[in-house]
Amino acid sequence: MKVSHSIQSRITLIVLLFGLLMIVLNHWRNQKWLAERRLNRLEQEAADTGSRLSGLLQHLSRKQQERAAELEMAYVSLSADVELGVVCDWTGAISCATQLQWRGMRVLETPLASEWRHVMPALERMDAFISWDDEKAHLIVIAPFYEGYDTTSKAAVLIRYNST
Repeated sequence: MKVSHSIQSRITLIVLLFGLLMIVLNHWRNQKWLAERRLNRLEQEAADTGSRLSGLLQHLSRKQQERAAELEMAYVSLSADVELGVVCDWTGAISCATQLQWRGMRVLETPLASEWRHVMPALERMDAFISWDDEKAHLIVIAPFYEGYDTTSKAAVLIRYNST
């Protein structure tokens, strides 16, 4: 009788541990899936915002509507994931920013200095650039556009997202 009770207790314990293990593994898998889904959503939002802003800022800069461009950057700053966004020309001079203290400065004098190395290749190709840092904590988006009607008047929108 004691042997069957002992075996029954062990089987119950094994089933309980197996159930707990399945619950923990399922929770971990769901959390990982949710994190990947959030990062994918952030990438899509960044690409959409960069594309939309570059087209809009091209139009606004050609019409010399700087106040409207500043307003657009203010809208970008409303996103909880945006850490810093700037609009700069090919020399790195900032014309608009999500934080006003960076306006009129150079990109190399801002927290986006490390991202400047990606701007020139994006401006040469006139193709958007999206990249994560090594820790997947920050996403940088560079969306180039023409400030004027001349093809040498290149500028770019740089936006850094914080995924944490």
